[in-house]
Amino acid sequence: MKTRQSTIAGFTLIEFLLYMTISVVMIVLIGTIGITVISGNVKAQALEEVRYNAEFAMEKMMIAVHAAESITVPEPWTSSNTLVLVNEDAALNPTIFGVSEGKVYQKVGSLEPQFLTSERTVVGELVFRNVSFSEGGDTLQIVLTVEIDAPNRVDQPHSSTTYRTTIHIPYKSS
Repeated sequence: MKTRQSTIAGFTLIEFLLYMTISVVMIVLIGTIGITVISGNVKAQALEEVRYNAEFAMEKMMIAVHAAESITVPEPWTSSNTLVLVNEDAALNPTIFGVSEGKVYQKVGSLEPQFLTSERTVVGELVFRNVSFSEGGDTLQIVLTVEIDAPNRVDQPHSSTTYRTTIHIPYKSS
């Protein structure tokens, strides 16, 4: 009698399990890399938004201080969370900077206050320090800390930045 050999092609159980193991490992590795890339992108976006808001607010304050004639609040050698500037143009008086609802605002003359930072950020610190000497003009130090506003969200990374600057307003000659 002749025995018949099977010619059916296929995978053995060992080959199939080996293939599945390699496939699962590859999927896990690719998924981990994808999650890491997405997480890094979210962190970068949060940091970019915080920096943009801080730089925009600082730039607005610096422009207003350079255009001002004098600083009325804070008084020399004191600090305040509010800055009040006097300008040559009476329509711009007073120009006020401060924090309301966790946002930096600018109020010019009788106009409504305008927020300088977005709803997604919160101001952690805004300090104006008047370090003026009696002669030569006013000198102002500004410290501004802006953070991402996501206190209870696990998926939102904490991001903050602090800017410090010193600005001098020379007395204008009459």
